[in-house]
Amino acid sequence: MQNNIWFKALVLGILIFSNWLTIAQTGVYGIDSNQSKVSFKISHMGALKVNGIFSQYSGQFIFRDEELLAVNCRVLVESVNTNSQERDDIIKNEAYFDIDNYPYIKFQADEFFVKDNNRNLKGLLRIKEGENTLTFPYDLTYDKTLDQVKLMAETEIKRKDFNLVFGSMNGLIGNKVRITLEIIATKQ
Repeated sequence: MQNNIWFKALVLGILIFSNWLTIAQTGVYGIDSNQSKVSFKISHMGALKVNGIFSQYSGQFIFRDEELLAVNCRVLVESVNTNSQERDDIIKNEAYFDIDNYPYIKFQADEFFVKDNNRNLKGLLRIKEGENTLTFPYDLTYDKTLDQVKLMAETEIKRKDFNLVFGSMNGLIGNKVRITLEIIATKQ
């Protein structure tokens, strides 16, 4: 009888400790915009490619046991840089990104899965009034010594899917936008 009580107490202790260990292994990682890069590429006038970056963004990754549970990010549209101040000013105006009314591009993901031996994430991308669900592969590396994670991903969106239609200039600007993410996040 006494052995049975000790056994139950031991099992209960193991269950409580393993639950605590799982909670302890969950972590929030903040994006380090000084080490990260958010870039894009779009065609212009059919043959030219315009490369751009956003220099200001923030967000968090939530992990458990080195696996992603959630991603929440936002990009300050005003920080766009295409190496042409004139073009950047045009991109920011009301006809394009309308930064006065829509200062951020936002992305949230909470679905992560493996398909064809690749990690994939699924989330909601919001640009101006448009929002669409995106699913794309990503690579993730975890540096235990620095307590950092690195997420690398590329995806392609169609700007018209986000109601980014630019009037008379619409035919000169490609519909497909290639997005490249190189994100470093450090445990908070």
